[in-house]
Amino acid sequence: MPICNEKILMMLDWNNPKSIQEQGIQLALKCENFSVFVQPHFSKYNKNVWDNCAKVICKKNDLELQPFIIQLLEWVQDLNWPGAIAVLERLRFCSGEVFIKPFLQTVQKALNDKEKNEEWLYHLSIYIRRPDIFLALNDTQRSYLEKMHDCFWGDNDMV
Repeated sequence: MPICNEKILMMLDWNNPKSIQEQGIQLALKCENFSVFVQPHFSKYNKNVWDNCAKVICKKNDLELQPFIIQLLEWVQDLNWPGAIAVLERLRFCSGEVFIKPFLQTVQKALNDKEKNEEWLYHLSIYIRRPDIFLALNDTQRSYLEKMHDCFWGDNDMV
């Protein structure tokens, strides 16, 4: 990992004063290659930086996020993970051109082991209220996610 990225991750640590965290966020926003901020899993930098990494990611445009959509969808497996709710919300506004194909791949991956991925499927079901997503799902995916959505989100899609 380049030294500049390590310095930024160190600044993003939730144990730092808010002013240092904010400086880290501002520096991270200037990085052209921000892949290091997509739910990092380093020994010193993992959940302790995820919330601030999510703040950086959520400010990126759809085309910048496109290579990472599947990883971002994996981040929402557990909404208790730092940054997961921010990522879930940001992805709701991705264009269909960027979002649909990786979303369908992710849903199919989760459906291949429904029991293991039940919680994740509940979270992914929030996206079926988008007409473009709803129409892109096959009948099996749509039926399953509709049940999940009604059970988990009901009429309230607010996180």
